[in-house]
Amino acid sequence: MSRKTTTASFVALSICLLNSSIAIAAETTAQTLSDEAKTANVYKTTAQKCLASKHYNEAIEYLDKGIRANPADASLHAMRAQANLRNGNAAQALEDANTAVKVGPSSPDGYKARGELYETMKKTAEALDEYSKAIKFSTSFDRDLINKHYKAATALKRPDLAIQDCNALLNESPNDPTLTLIRAQLYDAVKKLPEAVEDYELVFYLNPTQRAVSAALIRDLDQLAFSNPSKYVLKRAKVYEKMGRYDKAVADYTRVQQLNPKENYREQIAYLNSKARTMKPADASDDIAECDAILATNPDSVPYRLKRISLYQKANQLDKAKLDYDYLIGRGQPFYNERAHLLGRIGKYKEAVEDMDKAINLSRKSSGPDFQYRGWLYLQMGEEQKAKWDYERGRDPNSRRLHVPSAAN
Repeated sequence: MSRKTTTASFVALSICLLNSSIAIAAETTAQTLSDEAKTANVYKTTAQKCLASKHYNEAIEYLDKGIRANPADASLHAMRAQANLRNGNAAQALEDANTAVKVGPSSPDGYKARGELYETMKKTAEALDEYSKAIKFSTSFDRDLINKHYKAATALKRPDLAIQDCNALLNESPNDPTLTLIRAQLYDAVKKLPEAVEDYELVFYLNPTQRAVSAALIRDLDQLAFSNPSKYVLKRAKVYEKMGRYDKAVADYTRVQQLNPKENYREQIAYLNSKARTMKPADASDDIAECDAILATNPDSVPYRLKRISLYQKANQLDKAKLDYDYLIGRGQPFYNERAHLLGRIGKYKEAVEDMDKAINLSRKSSGPDFQYRGWLYLQMGEEQKAKWDYERGRDPNSRRLHVPSAAN
């Protein structure tokens, strides 16, 4: 063998040995990192148990060790931020959350931790932004994160974002009646009534006895029936039928039959008519309960509050009617005249006069009946001179003659 060949073989062998050394070193390094990560995970698991049992100092100690073992794990920094936050150390919690974001900018953990911190600081807008980023980088479904985002969105009156959260939750738990009802109410908030009706229907048919749901469903169907009566009057008829309000179901089926003569609802109408004849007359308490259910979710609905006032007055529940007038007036609705007449029926004449004063001052022109009613109130209070003046102005605002009728009109 020549010297040249021997040299070449030696070089080849050296290169082979060098590559083997590099491979062994790389394998050793990988094994070392894996061991560090395993050690950090052990500390992390122990810290989670400490957090669950509210032993925050111990949790922080284990997380300190885990971070020393694997400082590149963003979840460890985020968990320590959570532990510090619960332990009352907001400054350190913010530092940990920032570090978690810096170490893992594509990990949801740091953003979620920072969102929780902002939430405790009442910085809801900032918290919502952090939760949104966490959702963006999430690779798996995190119910707790979605719930936190939903609560922040709701607090900031962002029903559009809250609807997205409900959609995500419902994708995970289809047909969940509680989530479906929440989404229906959110659709109501953004005036998406057809979508709200679909959700309300699902919840209603699962449990027709939920008066709040049936009342909200009827309310939305009432509004939609104006634009598309063929579709939504029929839906309302079926809801009334399911509720046992056969008289109203008959009225709706009859209207649908008139709108669509080709459809045949005659047998259904005849059957429900026979059921309606045997049903007991609707009690005012049933209609009041429906108003209660709607106002529980939409307390500022003026039409339904006025409807309940009317029902209260028919049922002689005047004190409750007054509370509804108080609510409306407290929110800027000028129902002074109406409340004054109610107060007169209750016998609270002084308060009634105060309301009539406001009603007359708000009126653009003098109203004879308003002056006459205030005069009657003064008469009940024994203030005849004021009563004379109001009766006269009520009869003829330009007259100065003093005349008091023997009885109030």
